Amino acid sequence: MKRILCTLLFPLFFLLVPILCTPFQLLAGNPVDITASKLVKRLASQATLTDTHIQLVHTNFTERSSGMVLPLSSRVVDALATKLVENGAVVSIHETGVEPLLLIGNYCRVGKKLELRIFLRKLAVNGSRDIASATETIALKKIDPTLLGQSLPSLARQLIQQLEKRYLETEESSFVVALPTPATSTAPTLKLGTALQKELQEALSESELFGVKRVVGSQKRQVTLAGTYDVITAGNTVNFTLRLLTGKQKQLAVVSGELSGSALPETLFTMVDDRKREVCVEYVPIDRRAVSVKSPTVTHLTATLHSLLSDVGLTTHTCTPEEANVRVSSSLTIRKKKMADGYGLLLGELSLQIYNNNNPVDLVSSRGRQSFTSNANLSRDRLVDRLFSQQLKDQLAEAVLALRSTN
Repeated sequence: MKRILCTLLFPLFFLLVPILCTPFQLLAGNPVDITASKLVKRLASQATLTDTHIQLVHTNFTERSSGMVLPLSSRVVDALATKLVENGAVVSIHETGVEPLLLIGNYCRVGKKLELRIFLRKLAVNGSRDIASATETIALKKIDPTLLGQSLPSLARQLIQQLEKRYLETEESSFVVALPTPATSTAPTLKLGTALQKELQEALSESELFGVKRVVGSQKRQVTLAGTYDVITAGNTVNFTLRLLTGKQKQLAVVSGELSGSALPETLFTMVDDRKREVCVEYVPIDRRAVSVKSPTVTHLTATLHSLLSDVGLTTHTCTPEEANVRVSSSLTIRKKKMADGYGLLLGELSLQIYNNNNPVDLVSSRGRQSFTSNANLSRDRLVDRLFSQQLKDQLAEAVLALRSTN
């Protein structure tokens, strides 16, 4: 009899051991996923979800009192998206249809619990209304504390959200995220810049406002998101500033935020060694009015570019057709204007497009004029020198020096 019992119980022992050794939260299910399931179930009891298109983005789920987009926002939104799809809904980050449906929500601490609210809102010309809502709570002790603190992804979404409120332009544009750089020229370049650029690009792609206006590869006006970071050692904080700039460096909007240094991985504070990176220079006429490639003025222009980049410690060479790294592509337009007194004016416009891995990432430009009498060629070279103003030199150096650390 004992032998029979041992034979029966021995395999059962190996089945029970993994269960007994499994963490409780895995058996019970993740509390955020469970709560998301309950919330969606409540929505489904009030509105039809099957084949319904619903817009859901991280920035529409915030901390109730501050409006901040914390890591918990992303965690809850991802869980809600999964449950909505399981219930037959079609989830998108952009509005769909004449009267699109938008899922928004918030959360706040209530005693020892966290209260989550969501609303299914129908947007219409004659007024928006909530067609369904749900509320659930989670015990705070069941939530990872790091989800309730700021992080780099949540900061990036918060900055983009602030820009949406300040951006008042209606012109369709192509948006490019430049590599964030140190706030001061004497501060070292950190890996933090590359990490922030990635998060800003992700947040930008989720933006309803910028997502509609963003025209990839178009000839529309290019707008650059230029960011800086300032590490405050004494307070263990990092200050971030994000600006929207046109190609002519006109500032359209500016926002700022800060993050505790302890919320960032130590590796992001590592200095970037980019001294061995090279930059190529080329001249490409942007239209029929541009100066010909064979013009001596272009030779002077490209020589000036090589010299300028060398002065800031860069190694340069002429671009090849297969060039895919950091590339500075120049174009120059010059118009002649004759004056009544026998003199003439040369009106010039110089544009420098910066590429990284064949993707346009920044554009700097300048305009200028130069008088001439008989020797127009000499005056053209002087015009080029004028176009390379100190402001343009600083902008070019900042853009290219930042990009060298991305490869």
